[in-house]
Amino acid sequence: MTPREVFRSPPLGAVLTAAGADPATLEAAREALRAADADALPWYVRAATGFGAWMAAAFLLAFLGAAGAFDSAGFNLVLGIGFLVAACPMAGVGNEFRRQLAVALGLTGQTLTIIGLFLTEVPASALTLLVSVQAGLMVVAHRDPAHRFLSAAAVLGGLLAFAADANLPVFGEGALVAAFGVVVLLGGLSAERTSAAVAAMVGPARYGLLAAALVVLAFSIGPELRTKYLTPLTGLGLTALLAVQMLRDTTALGASTGRRALILPVTALVGGLSLQAPGVPAALVVLGLAIRERDAVLLLFGVVFLCLFLSGFYYSLTLPLWHKAGLLLASGLVALAFRAVFVRLVGGGAPAAAEETSR
Repeated sequence: MTPREVFRSPPLGAVLTAAGADPATLEAAREALRAADADALPWYVRAATGFGAWMAAAFLLAFLGAAGAFDSAGFNLVLGIGFLVAACPMAGVGNEFRRQLAVALGLTGQTLTIIGLFLTEVPASALTLLVSVQAGLMVVAHRDPAHRFLSAAAVLGGLLAFAADANLPVFGEGALVAAFGVVVLLGGLSAERTSAAVAAMVGPARYGLLAAALVVLAFSIGPELRTKYLTPLTGLGLTALLAVQMLRDTTALGASTGRRALILPVTALVGGLSLQAPGVPAALVVLGLAIRERDAVLLLFGVVFLCLFLSGFYYSLTLPLWHKAGLLLASGLVALAFRAVFVRLVGGGAPAAAEETSR
């Protein structure tokens, strides 16, 4: 099995027909899906309406600020909580106008409650924790995917802000590594194992956590910020997570013990690189998830950030130019070696996976 074949799935109709499904039933299902697609708005229209909801929230906040509403803590808290209570039942149901109104009210309500808490002179560390708690509640209560995405990102952002304000770098690094761990664990929750409501919540929350964690790690490209806010624990923790992920996936594929032993040199190489580029193991974790789940969005995340982190590592090296050229050549050889290891690991598990599918 080649890397290209990992993302190439047979048509669903062919799979169901081979499994003995009734052709008439399949045709009726196709017609129902076509009707549902015809009623759904195109993605660019939904993106435009979503942007309009964010702009509506910004204009509403600007109006309240111009009216002097930001001067009263009680008014902000009451109005913010009222907006959130009104937004949650409307989110994800009804027509497009109601859904986007729920997004606008939700964003405005969250902002107003944060302003109200700030005006009550709550300590900064407590305020950041309250922001994380509020965002976590919105992940569960507000059913709009875009709002859940932003709320999940705000959960991690609040925890990292708390760590920075309380001067607890180890807590911040632990939260960063734990975010990737949660993303990996939530990848095992499928629609078949959970309810539709949980599956609809998990997807946007995973992407939000992942986007926030990768953006934070992007600031580690500069040596000044990396040495100030991160220790080797971040890179080593992400490398350990990558090793566990590779062991889990190769075991599920039925790879032999000898092939699973290839994980050790890969882990050692990535661990050494993570001391200067902690984002590299994080991007490899994302790529592993993309391969496991055949998710094109995760694949895009992984490829883009892996190139970003490797480019930053190369740029930060204080070496002569011809040394860097040799390092680029060695990097290409290492990439080819990674591909060979991947093909051996996945190829070894292909027969077992095919046998399991045939059952």
